[in-house]
This record gives sequence, structure tokens and C-alpha cells, in this order.
Amino acid sequence: MQKQIKFIFLSIFLIIFSIIFNFYAASRGVFHVDTFVHFDSAFRILKGDLPLKDYWIVHGLLVDYIQSFFFYFFGLSWFSYILHSSIFNAVICYFSFYLFFNYLNLKLIWSVFFALLISCLAYPVSGSPFLDLHSIYFSLFGLYFIIIAILKEKNKFWFFASLFFVVAFFCKQVPAFYISFLSTLFCFYYSLIKKNFNILLIFASGGIFAVLFVLLFLIIQDINLKSVLLQLFLFPSSIGGSRYASYDINLNNLFFNFKFLYFFLLSFVTIIIVNIYSVKKYLNSKDINIALILILFVVGSMFHQIYTKNQIFIFFLIPLITAFSFYFLANLKLKREAMIKISLVSFCLLICIKYIDRFAFERKFHDLSNVNLNNAIVFSNFDEKFKGLKWISPSFQDPEKEINILIEMRKNLLKNIDKKKMLLTEYNFFSLSLNKNYYGLSRTYDSISFPNKESKYYENYKIFFKDKITHNKIDEIFFLDSTEIDQLRLNQTIFDYIPKNCFDVTYINDFIVKLDVKNCNFLK
Repeated sequence: MQKQIKFIFLSIFLIIFSIIFNFYAASRGVFHVDTFVHFDSAFRILKGDLPLKDYWIVHGLLVDYIQSFFFYFFGLSWFSYILHSSIFNAVICYFSFYLFFNYLNLKLIWSVFFALLISCLAYPVSGSPFLDLHSIYFSLFGLYFIIIAILKEKNKFWFFASLFFVVAFFCKQVPAFYISFLSTLFCFYYSLIKKNFNILLIFASGGIFAVLFVLLFLIIQDINLKSVLLQLFLFPSSIGGSRYASYDINLNNLFFNFKFLYFFLLSFVTIIIVNIYSVKKYLNSKDINIALILILFVVGSMFHQIYTKNQIFIFFLIPLITAFSFYFLANLKLKREAMIKISLVSFCLLICIKYIDRFAFERKFHDLSNVNLNNAIVFSNFDEKFKGLKWISPSFQDPEKEINILIEMRKNLLKNIDKKKMLLTEYNFFSLSLNKNYYGLSRTYDSISFPNKESKYYENYKIFFKDKITHNKIDEIFFLDSTEIDQLRLNQTIFDYIPKNCFDVTYINDFIVKLDVKNCNFLK
């Protein structure tokens, strides 16, 4: 009874800590592209605009819908935005703690220790909702259910494992695809050695159920399945193919970026090998299969990070692998087990502190490592909805200058309120801030967000762009950028798709351009 009370008390502590720590990290500066990637898009869903249908996306759509749920129930604010990622962080922490204590039978103190480190390196890396992180952590839940299924020998857990992999995929296609593909191969293998093909059937049924549910939801939302195919599969796969073909594999991105992760993975594999040689029938045990699926999860995660241009966000694997190393050490009954554990846990703590400092405090994931965060400005002066956020970004050394540009943009949006306006910007918070839909064309505007002139899907996006102008009867288009706008940037964002003679162009300042839509043959 006392043990159970301790478990409940520590669970509450971990949940509260995970939420507070993520709130703290999230509000320390911004990278305007990634910080607000789901902000206006979630607000637009509440206003009836939908991903794929009303704005172009190249990655998954579920994070937008989850965020719209938080906006609906908790209000349109920065608080509701960060509450989403903070609660998700708490779920990751609690689920890990529950698995370690109840299924791996780690001591309570070690279960708390590793869960705490995971919570500090899970969502606080970004702080704000981000599709890559949702993708990998929903995949992590899938991994946990597979491990529980192996330990408990209950087939129902395989259903939930594949369900979470599908949810992860529709948050973002990768890394979920790599992890779910490897997990599916493992499921085939496990069903074969157990001579129990019900496992495979149940695993498949969970994934099929999730896919059918998502498709039914999209049909109810009146989202064209051709748009789903184009924006979530065909166009992204064309980007991925060209990226793999041109990617430069070197020692830095293959080894040095993950040197400490390799150390803990190698330690883990060494413990497994010792178990194989020391424990009879170990190759036929549950543990060897748990080790295999964990290694496949780590490999899938690392493969994604090696080939992505995003910041690294998988250092939560270090305490995760160390926790499982403790579990597998228990089988060996070594005389120096305590010394090995102390060495592992000490090095784990040291490395985790290094990465917590780099990502949660220095905010490396959002490119804020070289920014003086002490110069951040309270952003609630721009809008009370952003209470709690301190603004500074890597784009401007002086945050006041950037905020003044944002204020100028807001003034222009509030002029001529009878005109229909479209805003193209990676500062994706003006629609929510002003409580008005500004019909952003894409969720982001970097070089891979939508098809360029060299893409075979160029015409699809060109038609999409034209349709949004004509269907929404747009009078004015504003383009706001974080760098001084030049002709190349305007061409890549607008004039490569809509002829320049369809607009009267006005440069409001170096960062804001206004285009008055004219009657032209192309837009008729």
C-alpha cells in the first residue's frame, strides 16, 4: 500500500514537473518558422478552413487538428498553444515512468530518474507543438505497446501499437514511416517464431482501423482524397528522393553528431551479447525480442535524423536506452553490477545535463544558441494573447526592430477592413491575433514547402494558388519575410505562379510587400 502511495505521489510530481519545465523552455525566445507552425493553421480550422483543402501542407495534418482542440477548449492564446505540448510532454514522462516501474521492474528511484531525464529532453527541445516531435513520440508509444505485448503476452496490445504508428504518420510521415516499417518487419518475425499469426493479424487490424478512421474523418471534412495523395504522399516523396540522392554523408552527420548516443547504444548491445552467452535459452526469451525492437526503434530514429536538415531532437534516447540497460543487467547477476550501474547512470546524467542545457536553456533547436536570451522582450505588449512569451529570434539581433516590423504589418492588415486580404508569411500568428482569417496559402514558405518550377507537381500548386485568390475574392496580398525581400524571393513565393501583371506592387518597407490584385486574364 505504501509503495502504491509513493507511486501515485511521484506520478503527480512527474506530470507537474514535465508541464512546468516545458512551459519554461517554450517561452524563452522563438524561431518564427517552427515556433508558430501550428498556430494560425489550428485557428483556421476553427474558422472552417482546412489543411489540404484551404492551405497547402507538405507534412502531416493531425497536429493542426489537435491544436485546434486546445484552442477550442482553453482559449485562443499562447498559453493554450504551449499547454498542448506541455501535456504531451507529461504523457511521455508518465508513460515512461509507468513502463519502467510496472513492466521493467526497475526500482522506484531509477524509474523516476530516467523518466525525469526523458521529460527534460522530450518536448522541451522545441517547447512549442512541432510535427516531427509528435511523430516520433507517438511512435514511441507504439514501441511501448509492443514491449508490453511481449511481456504480458496479450495480443490486444499489438492493436494499439500499430494504431499509434498510423497516428504518428499522419502527424508527420517521417520518422514515423521508418519506425513503423521496421516494427512491421519485427511483427512478421515475432509472429513467425511464436507460430502465432493472430499477432500479425491484430497488428494489421490496428493500423487498418486507424487509417480507415482518418480517411472517414477526411471525407466528413469534405477534403478531396486526391489532395491527400498529392500533398501527403506524392509531392513529399519527390522531395525525399531528391534529398537522398544529393545528400552528403560525412563523419559529422553520421558519427560525431551522435557520438554519445552511439556510446549508450554500444553499451546496451554489449549487455545483450553478454546475456546471450551467459543465460541459457536467452535467444528464445522475451528479453531478446524487447532488445531487438528497441534497437530497431533507435535505428529508425537515427536514420531519420541523419537524412533530415532539422535540428537533432532524439537525445531522449540516451536515458531511454540506459533504463533498458538497467533492466537487462538484472539478468546477469554480476558482482560488479552496482559499479556498472553507477558508471552508466553517472555518464548518462552528465550527458543529459549537457543536452538539457544546450536545447532547453540555450534553445539550440530553434537556432537561439548564439542569441542573448536576456535581451528578450515581453511579447504581450504586441498582443495580450501572447502573455508569458519572451520574444527574441535568430533573425534579428534587436528584438524591438523585429516587433516594430510586426506592428507595421498589423497596421496594414487593419486598414481598409472591407477588403479581402491574403497574408503570406512564416510569422503564422496574425490570423489568430486579429481574430480574422487572412487565407495563408501554405503552412510554411521555405524551399520545400510547395512545388517549385522544376517539380512535376508545379502545375498543381499553381492551380491551387490561383483558386485561393479567385475563390476567396482576394483584393490584397501581403508578403512578410524575416529577411529583406528581393525579387528572387518574390518570384519563388508568388510570381512563379501568378503573373506579375496581375498585381500593383508596393514595397511598404524592406520586409513587407503589398500586392493589389488587378483584373488580369490569368485570374479570370
